[in-house]
Amino acid sequence: MPLRAWRHPLDVGLALVVVAAVAAAYVPALDATFVWDDHVLAERDATFRHAPLTDLLGGPFWPTTPLADAIAPYYRPLVLASLRMDLALGGTARIFHRTNVGLHLGACVLLILTATRLGVRGGAAAVCALLWGLAPRLTESVVWISGRTDLLATFFGLAALATSPDLAPGHGRRAGAQLVRSALSGVLLFAALLSKEVGLAFAAATAVAVANGRHGARRSWWARLAANVVLPTAAFFALRGRALADHVEAPRPLGAGKRLATALEAVGRYTEMTVDPLRPQTVIGLLGEVDWIRAAVGGLALLAVGAAWWRHRRRLHLGVKVGAALGGGALALVLHVVPLTLAGAVTADRLLYVPLAGAVLGAGVVSTRLSRPTLLASGAVATLVAGAFFIATRERAVDYQDEATFWVVASERAHPRNTTAVSALAGVARDAAEYDVACRLYEKVNRILVDSGRAETTAHRRASENLVACWVALGRYEDARALAELLARAHPTSGRVQMSLGFSRLHALDFDGAAEAFTSSLRLDPRLASIVRPAMDDLALSRSEDRVFKDLSKRERERPRYARHLGRLGHRPEAEVVHLRIVEDPSAPLAERSASLSFLLTFGSVDAARRALEASAFASTTSERELLSARTEQSDRVRLLAPRIAAIIDGKI
Repeated sequence: MPLRAWRHPLDVGLALVVVAAVAAAYVPALDATFVWDDHVLAERDATFRHAPLTDLLGGPFWPTTPLADAIAPYYRPLVLASLRMDLALGGTARIFHRTNVGLHLGACVLLILTATRLGVRGGAAAVCALLWGLAPRLTESVVWISGRTDLLATFFGLAALATSPDLAPGHGRRAGAQLVRSALSGVLLFAALLSKEVGLAFAAATAVAVANGRHGARRSWWARLAANVVLPTAAFFALRGRALADHVEAPRPLGAGKRLATALEAVGRYTEMTVDPLRPQTVIGLLGEVDWIRAAVGGLALLAVGAAWWRHRRRLHLGVKVGAALGGGALALVLHVVPLTLAGAVTADRLLYVPLAGAVLGAGVVSTRLSRPTLLASGAVATLVAGAFFIATRERAVDYQDEATFWVVASERAHPRNTTAVSALAGVARDAAEYDVACRLYEKVNRILVDSGRAETTAHRRASENLVACWVALGRYEDARALAELLARAHPTSGRVQMSLGFSRLHALDFDGAAEAFTSSLRLDPRLASIVRPAMDDLALSRSEDRVFKDLSKRERERPRYARHLGRLGHRPEAEVVHLRIVEDPSAPLAERSASLSFLLTFGSVDAARRALEASAFASTTSERELLSARTEQSDRVRLLAPRIAAIIDGKI
């Protein structure tokens, strides 16, 4: 069906119905919060926020800092540019989520357009787009701000397909017009590639369409292939290679046999996720522990698809070939064969965004061969399925409105030895100042990693560092120091670990040991200077003040000075007690009470902050009351989930 078919009011009306239904399902997403990587990309002051837009083409996707673990070297400059746009519009969570939902709705419209250009009837194309747009497994891409990579790549990739002159054989035979459209399609494909590597799947699908046309009456297919596929892909790899020249990712050492089994398991899991769409998950499986049943399912699925392809290869419609290239190309990138993989999971819902688009395109083309009664019956069933999808997707979108709930759900559904969700939940509890809960979760993560033979991994190092900081927040300084010493012996060349050791020794009042560790951390990683230098400069004062305040009477007479000393030592629990006494002392100078209130609102427990604000109600500001309200809300959410978190910690899920 050519583009002019869109002038028919019925086709436009069906597209609007699809957009309205999908938009209604994702209304809760507009109230979603920042989750997981969103904090780095959309909330914190990442370096890409200030760099010139042209510089985004020359660097990796993830900001590199001395405090961050090594992350896969992705190249997605167009996503960073879109995040910059949202920041310029205000940078609230609602603005970011609104853009994500808008991109998804646009992709639904482009999917209909692409399907109609492949010959799918308007009604069938709309039903396919409706099922795809409402699929619960796609909520991760749509509601998670960081999932925008798939949204942008698919939006531009479908636009490239819909524009390509080779998608609808028989239309636009003039070579000049075809070449212009091929060039426009190539520009759109280039944009898809700059959004995410999955744009290569759209390149493969477009190449299939061009190759299919070379046997027909149309000429210059090689020029169209160059303009539509070869040039944009070559430009992408050239830019990517230059940007990531110093960021090389080595595949996780699994061994040939286990890597093959993992790839088959991934195929099996993606097959399972497709036929079980109503139970979306955040992290699925555990890389390195092969699920042999799912690997067998994956092998059978590949054999079945291969056999069907071989049997019908000479009679396959162009639309089926395009859909297969799109789905197969997208999955090939995430089967842990090439180094574009997940950190610890085997599969992820968001990685089905493009494959399912390819699947519904192929299904739409197949529907053109159905009899009218069969087509009507299939449409009725599809409508019922869409209703179930609508409910599940809307419920899943609600989970993103509260990060604590999100990670509790993820922890309950995750592989029992995949610690990603539990670690993230611990971080949420820590940020809510629920340190006891956070420490117990980090302790669980450490036990799992040690028991499963991953004691020397980056995940274990990070979990141990988090546990050290968590114990410090509880005042367990000697326990924190002992664990930091173990970490330093296990990772003697890590500047970050040496820095953590330095602070742990400082907390334990070992000033000489702290100076030694700080010096070592700077030698190993000079980028830590902005954090370590101030602490080193304060060491002499902290040592002197520690001697002064061994006199208990001086602690009482000079409470503000003593409180500042405790803060420099990192003794927050003790500092909280002193600051609270200052705030609640009506005879204390107003400036001292104000300074103590500021400390408690920022670093103290929620209960202490509330008491301090009540004692200072006469002088408190609106911003201080709003800060306490936000912190109280965070804490209350974690506390409301206490029974479920306890079950996670105790392994009763």
